Amino acid sequence: MSRAPSSALALLLLFALAAPVAAGENEPGPQPTPAAGEVVPGEVIVKWRDHAGDPMAAEARGLSVLAELGAPEAAMPELVSTEGRPVADVLAELQADPAVEYAEPNYVVHLAVDEVTTAVAVNDPKTGPQYSLDRMRVRDAWALSTGSARTVAVLDTGIDFGHPDLAGRVLAGHDFVNNDGDARDDNGHGTWVSGIVGANTNDGFGIAGISWRDRILPVKIMNANGTGDSSDLTAGIVWATDRGANVINMSVGGFPYSQYVHDAVRYAWGRGVVLVGAAGNNAVEGPFYPASYPEVISVSASQVDDEFSSWSNYGADVDVSAPGASILTTNCAVCKPVEQDLSGDHRFTYISGTSFAAPNVAGVVALIWARYPTMTNAQVVDRLKTTVDDLGYAGWDNRYGRGRVNALRAVGGAAPAIPLGGQDAAEGNNTLAAARLIAIGSTVRPNIYPAGDVDVFAVDAPVGGRVDIAVGPVLDARPWPWNRSSLPIDPVLNVYRADGTHIVTVDADNPAATDRASVQLSTNARLLVRVHNYMPNGNRGAYALTTTFVDNVGPTLASIGPVAGATRVSYDGTLVTATFTEPVSGVSDSSFQLRRGGTVVPATVSYDPASRLATLRPSVPLAGEVAYQVSLTSTIVDLAGNPLPPKGWQFTTGKAAPRISGSDRYATSAALSASAFGPGVPVAYVATGAAFPDALAGGPAARVA
Repeated sequence: MSRAPSSALALLLLFALAAPVAAGENEPGPQPTPAAGEVVPGEVIVKWRDHAGDPMAAEARGLSVLAELGAPEAAMPELVSTEGRPVADVLAELQADPAVEYAEPNYVVHLAVDEVTTAVAVNDPKTGPQYSLDRMRVRDAWALSTGSARTVAVLDTGIDFGHPDLAGRVLAGHDFVNNDGDARDDNGHGTWVSGIVGANTNDGFGIAGISWRDRILPVKIMNANGTGDSSDLTAGIVWATDRGANVINMSVGGFPYSQYVHDAVRYAWGRGVVLVGAAGNNAVEGPFYPASYPEVISVSASQVDDEFSSWSNYGADVDVSAPGASILTTNCAVCKPVEQDLSGDHRFTYISGTSFAAPNVAGVVALIWARYPTMTNAQVVDRLKTTVDDLGYAGWDNRYGRGRVNALRAVGGAAPAIPLGGQDAAEGNNTLAAARLIAIGSTVRPNIYPAGDVDVFAVDAPVGGRVDIAVGPVLDARPWPWNRSSLPIDPVLNVYRADGTHIVTVDADNPAATDRASVQLSTNARLLVRVHNYMPNGNRGAYALTTTFVDNVGPTLASIGPVAGATRVSYDGTLVTATFTEPVSGVSDSSFQLRRGGTVVPATVSYDPASRLATLRPSVPLAGEVAYQVSLTSTIVDLAGNPLPPKGWQFTTGKAAPRISGSDRYATSAALSASAFGPGVPVAYVATGAAFPDALAGGPAARVA
């Protein structure tokens, strides 16, 4: 299946735009979040254990202090210059220095520009296409809360101060990129985020922000190209906190865990701020900072039908989800003049990404605080998380977190629960231990739903052979509304042995291709087949799982008699037997033979199909103390025509029994006694036949071994 490449950028503002495509085409997802790891060259962040001597400590190590960073406390980290030395070398030295509490790179912040995506014409008022207001029950929540005079800080690319739908709502911010007080947007992303939170509502113009009253504090940490660094992010968090921000929205991310940034997050949390972060757009599972810090609400993206967006990140850190696909919001017409809604209005546009799910949550947080002004930040977050609509699997799951935010319920209104539903009939088979048995040679049509579903099936191969497994994709060909992403099912097929040993993974490059696996078995066995979606979303559409069996292994022997190498085998009335592992044909006196030396022993051969037992009955008694050879030839075949590999083994008969007799019963008795008891035996028992005169005169008792 196709895989979007990741760049080496460390921090990303997460978004996509909207552009017309033919009806029925899938909406492109937002730009994938670049991989973490790019750093600002020549700069390192260091925190000394003894803050008093920081400048001298840096200078003593050949470093110069560029700035003091972070919270205004007794011990602040420093941004230092490596003076031309490689960052990795300086970091290694500092991290090994006992005087250093921590040292880390100054990570790059980057904004990825995406192509435009599907939109439809909207009518005035422009709130009509704002499905997020309906899905989150925001319109209903306004009856109880429309916000208050609190402050929502947007750490982003700045804001369009002249936008008419933001007039009167924006505070004077700060620009950490140019180190001045002008937080003017020169990229567009910050204006998009801000409009979702707080565009003017009920003013007869444009769109509706979630909060009617809360003020927006723009904190510019990204330049026009969408790049910045973690030192500006951290400085922005601290600056916004100190200027009275109640909510901080961070639609950025993608860097590794940073103690430095975490310190700033904890600083804000400790001063009562609610922090909201975007979960990322890579369609992968894993941590995504800053959203993954425990003090930050991590927000994944859903869409108009509450389906999980196919491009959203997911994982153990996701707290809640919110609409993030094709969100109509304010546009910075000066810095993004090509963007517009389909009415031709450049002041508004459609965007997709977890960047725009996060401000939906930030706006609802503002409504909660207006409704319950005495709540602490911890109580507000708890209120948000415990009033969601539980989507996906019941309870917390790693796609929706607790669920999709419900503003009406969060501000105290009554809202019915959303029924889960949609799971396939095979639900419950999500683990190898709970595999659902299906008949080999059949096709089943389950679905991978809800998001995160896994299907496990068991198939039993009746005999040795090849098991072929095919899993077809779900090509979601429904006409796509402008505000919904496609929901591709791009199967990943894993096959295991019954004991859980992994055999093979199959993942076709083309998402529309069928995944096929073939497993060769030497004997009958059970296989476990696990199917999950490469993409994080689910789909109610059924995929096809087909298993077939090809008998390409010849029959083998389940048991033989006498066993190979047996000795002292009775030579009188002995039968030679062979039991096959599967039904066979071609058993005859030419394919199943007994030999003494090179001579075939005359015998009668029979075969019972029910028990799969072949029997060779010698026509004459076998000789004593003789080695006999058994052979089975490849003219014996199974029902598929696969030949039996030639088999052979040997056994040896025991001693022949002498015949002892006399002229009458007295002579026979004497001969028997003489043969059984040598000289010196104190007692000998002699049968005279007195009670039965003819008992020893030639009957079977006259013969002993």
